[in-house]
Amino acid sequence: MFVRPRVVGVPSLLGNEISDNTALLKRLGGNSGNMLFTEALVRLLIGGKWQPNSLNDTDGDCVVVAAANWLNPGDDFRWLADEIEKSKLPAFIVGIGAQSSLRKEIPRIEPGTVRLLKVVAERSGAISTRGPFSSEVLEHYGIKNSVPTGCPSLLLCGPRGPEIDKGVLGPQIVLHGTRHGNLAGSEIQSYFYRQAFALKMDILLQSELVDLEIATGIAPYDIEPADAHMVNRTYAAGPYPNLVRFLRTKAAFFYNLEKWISYARKKDFFVGTRIHATVLSLVAGTPAVLVAHDSRTEELAEVMGLPYVKPEQIDTRVPLDFEGLFEVFKDSDFGKYRAYRTKFLEFFRENGFTWSDE
Repeated sequence: MFVRPRVVGVPSLLGNEISDNTALLKRLGGNSGNMLFTEALVRLLIGGKWQPNSLNDTDGDCVVVAAANWLNPGDDFRWLADEIEKSKLPAFIVGIGAQSSLRKEIPRIEPGTVRLLKVVAERSGAISTRGPFSSEVLEHYGIKNSVPTGCPSLLLCGPRGPEIDKGVLGPQIVLHGTRHGNLAGSEIQSYFYRQAFALKMDILLQSELVDLEIATGIAPYDIEPADAHMVNRTYAAGPYPNLVRFLRTKAAFFYNLEKWISYARKKDFFVGTRIHATVLSLVAGTPAVLVAHDSRTEELAEVMGLPYVKPEQIDTRVPLDFEGLFEVFKDSDFGKYRAYRTKFLEFFRENGFTWSDE
């Protein structure tokens, strides 16, 4: 049994020791949502500890990689393959996912990432993926030993799963979208930013650097004009000072998990396309509905039993139907949580780990 697993990932920051937003996002792996699955592994694996330096410096007995949607063109994890090869330690990947459209085309994967997968596949009983499609992608690239577990982030709910009062819809609603890569011009994504501005509702940021710079007052009037124009157009804010006022009062961003959970507990409903904004709200006990906009979010919602709708169920020509979306949430029973948790515990037991909340 492993007693000193070292987790490679992005843990929560205790304080704002990084004042520069660019450096802060880099430290968070480009997305604050990465904290959730890293923290789940650090907190719940017996002996789990974050590994901040070279794996050659580790005092652990194995390496556990808290993975994200790395099965895509563009992310090359050659450096991690090199580190793991040099370490000689047993290695595991948890929650790796494929990035593709809802049509589920097999994505191209960078050679360094393929090498990482093959190195870990040789050193572990199985690779944990975010769902059946991600396992299918691995098999396409010759990786046969994978298990579709979902992401470990929702395990932060504990043995009983999400515990939420499904009463009535309250006024404190938080929206979230994403502008990663080719999603920047997506109508369904832009719709959530526009709705947040139009309705003066909170917008939860996870990777939007320019928005964060404006919201924190670092450089609201001293950023590249093209960037300012792009963000202003996304929110349909009209004169630029309107956007500045909105983001300074309504944007939320977190680098500390407990502060994020505390914020979510005070809200009534979360809606949007961010998978980990949805998971975090459920961990906090707050209703949420995901708009599953790609293969990654859809397979996670299915495996983990998250309340979700598809983009075609959202009419972007009219204001959001919050009452209708809240009914979607109320109709969810989280019945898949037990199977999701059981499969994860089986994966860890079979690979020599113990779990702290069993």
